[in-house]
Amino acid sequence: MERSLRIEHFRNIGFKNQPNKPTYERLVLNHSLHKGELGDLVILIGANNSGKSNILDALNIIANGNIAEHDITDLYMEDEYRNPKISLFCRRDEDKKDYLSCKKSLKNKIEFLLPSDNSETIKTLKQYNLNHEISITPSFKGLNHILQKNFGTNFMSRIITYKQKSICNKDLISNHQDIQKNSFLLSILKSINVNISTIHKSYEVFNKRNLIGILEQESDRINEKLVTISNKFNQLYYTKDANYSFKISLHADKIYFSLFKGKNSLLLDSQSVGFKWFFDLFFNLLCSNDIQAGDIIIMDEPATNLHIKGQRELRKFLKEFAVHNDVTIVMATHSPFLIDLDFLDELRVIKNDDNITYIENNFSAVNSTDSDSLLAVKEALTIENHIIINPNQKLVFVEGITDYNYLTAFKHLLGKSEFTFLPINGVGDSNEESKRAVSKKLLSIRKDAILLVDGDTAGKVMKKINENSDLTVITLSDMGKEFVGKEIEHVFSDDDLTAFRLVDKDGNFNKYASTSAVFKNKIIYGKQKVSDETLNNFKRLFDTLERALN
Repeated sequence: MERSLRIEHFRNIGFKNQPNKPTYERLVLNHSLHKGELGDLVILIGANNSGKSNILDALNIIANGNIAEHDITDLYMEDEYRNPKISLFCRRDEDKKDYLSCKKSLKNKIEFLLPSDNSETIKTLKQYNLNHEISITPSFKGLNHILQKNFGTNFMSRIITYKQKSICNKDLISNHQDIQKNSFLLSILKSINVNISTIHKSYEVFNKRNLIGILEQESDRINEKLVTISNKFNQLYYTKDANYSFKISLHADKIYFSLFKGKNSLLLDSQSVGFKWFFDLFFNLLCSNDIQAGDIIIMDEPATNLHIKGQRELRKFLKEFAVHNDVTIVMATHSPFLIDLDFLDELRVIKNDDNITYIENNFSAVNSTDSDSLLAVKEALTIENHIIINPNQKLVFVEGITDYNYLTAFKHLLGKSEFTFLPINGVGDSNEESKRAVSKKLLSIRKDAILLVDGDTAGKVMKKINENSDLTVITLSDMGKEFVGKEIEHVFSDDDLTAFRLVDKDGNFNKYASTSAVFKNKIIYGKQKVSDETLNNFKRLFDTLERALN
């Protein structure tokens, strides 16, 4: 089930005037409502003035602000276009039907909407959870309770706009007279309910009686409470080798904040970009907020001052943080270095046509008619000549986004970092001329192009067409006779197909990009394991690819 933001007639967003097309734009936020599956990174890319900031503003308004007169469009004067609406809603993949939404309009009252047939909503929720009995409820409050009980999350989440403020070594030091001016120390003391007045009183006693023990006593009292902050930091940061801890020391002339990794004292300014980013995020936002599953954090151009390596490290950290903590981070960027070819499903391409903003939510595949394999991404980043695909990688094209997500997941699980997978459309087309066009396209992208296809008839035809071409076509049948006529889902064990909800109740494969994206996150970030049968089958598949490349 998908959670999305719907924007209608807001500034320059939501004006589709085509027959049988909705008059709104939708930003996909999550591919699942289940706790443990909904954490993810969403990256908005688009040229300057394409509308990225307007989209972030709309997302913030649904929870924290009001739609104002200046949000009314100046593109149209008709009354039907002059009532902006922003909605948060969920819908089912199978039939694209809305099942629950909350809407804010110019009146700025939140309106919770259920479909007219409430029993159908309950029926839908039932099939996503088999452990609880669900009864029909007439109210949103009751339905939200059901969502909390069965999915572990609220439908209406907190939305937080994060403004980065860098913390450095000099911010960790103060004296008691100036502590009111030190926002970093103030936020920490506030988060552990330490009143500044008690620190001032301790210094008054010290100055009158030269009693250093009173400062040590106050330091101990503060540090007892600071343990909860250290624990929360480690819980969110997921360090494997050693825990971090913090200490505040009251000295005669200064107040010091110190950080440690294990028993080793650390210099903040010397830490990695990723650590410093999390340190800033934690102490500017997280330590004073109880981050809950389903929360949404907005970041606008967060990496503008970082070098290339730092940007890549930041993206990696934000992804891991989001997945492990079940939060959604929505980030707008112009940087190509925040794009990872293994996670194209993170991208939302923002386009502007005749002053109207459009949102493309799904990078479903490389289009065989494009003059460049990642043209839409490059245009959105305004880097048409930038090389996104590493020429040293073994590039393998696959049939569509689900195959791409599955193979990328096992690439990480099996440590096959030399491979890059990209989805391609048109392989399953019955027209041989179309298949030849796809083949020609792939060879124009890479002279050593490799295409992995199903073991079905279409795959066999594709391989036969390219017997005398430079395009290497590998079918699942090449893994062994038991995969003749099979698709990528047949590489999974039956138990895993059920456990990861890759099949429906009738045993049909779920070919939704959302399902495969959730699977990929679970596997890459260690949230769920596959069976030995599935793992060994994918090892065979990668062995088959490696033999074809040698």
